[in-house]
Amino acid sequence: MIQMWEAGYITLFMGVESADQQVLDQVDKKTTISKIKDAFEIARKEKMRTIVSVVLGMPGNTKESTRRTIKLCRN
Repeated sequence: MIQMWEAGYITLFMGVESADQQVLDQVDKKTTISKIKDAFEIARKEKMRTIVSVVLGMPGNTKESTRRTIKLCRN
């Protein structure tokens, strides 16, 4: 990501989808909540703007997992 910033990128679009690991695994997202948080942290450190895409209402989503997803994206 640092190389992206140095190349002039100012915005990072991330397909987060969900903050529920079980849901991510179910849709074969091939990432972890920890990696998503790390990406946010690096972007924040490099002063890159982040835009996220989430999917609400996927099989396995609950009200609580939806709340966690929203909270993750707001931080």
